[in-house]
Amino acid sequence: MRKRAGSFNEAIADPAIIALLPETRGLSFLELGTGTGALACEIARRGARVVIAIDRSPELMLRATRSCRGLPVRFKIGDVETMRFGFEKFDVVVSSLCFHFIARLGVLLRKIHDALRPGGTLIFAIRHPMRTAFPDGGRAGANQWIVRNYVRSGRRTHVWLGHRIQIYHRSLTTLFRLVRAARFQVFELVEPVATRSLSARFPALREASHCPPFLVFRCVKPKEPPSYSD
Repeated sequence: MRKRAGSFNEAIADPAIIALLPETRGLSFLELGTGTGALACEIARRGARVVIAIDRSPELMLRATRSCRGLPVRFKIGDVETMRFGFEKFDVVVSSLCFHFIARLGVLLRKIHDALRPGGTLIFAIRHPMRTAFPDGGRAGANQWIVRNYVRSGRRTHVWLGHRIQIYHRSLTTLFRLVRAARFQVFELVEPVATRSLSARFPALREASHCPPFLVFRCVKPKEPPSYSD
């Protein structure tokens, strides 16, 4: 989806993440699942001190490196689910449409918590559970969407651009509990849709007003309680 003009993530998910960012200037960022690097580049242009962007695709990493040339973005090839983030602490962690590919999301969320400074922010966009519950065959005609097996979390097979891929469905309740279990506070939960002008330019985006394609969470790692000395 990152490769196509008017795609849902570039038109809806990434702008929603940008809108939830704290003041960017001077902050350190970690992006998980950077793809072509569009979001990392935008964050860097807004004054981030550094953006560490991770993706497991060497092909996409090459494209991202070219598009972000001259910006304070450092790219690393790796699987975000298994790799160590190192000892560096970040002010903000972002991820756009990566977490529904993660089998052990709770483990990853705990790693992210450890990688953030106290008071740091996690913002992530994920495919909406109404769409991951029954990822193929969900449309039941114009402006209608079928939802099946919503409560049952687990792996789903999805056909995307002619390829069979594995995604993981989790209900909103399950997602919320995983985030809270990782010791985050949830401050905002957004179901973004395309603007009218974008929908006019790209009619395929209009269906988002009938069944939101994404959820976007803004979470905060609580600041550590103050220490007192005698």
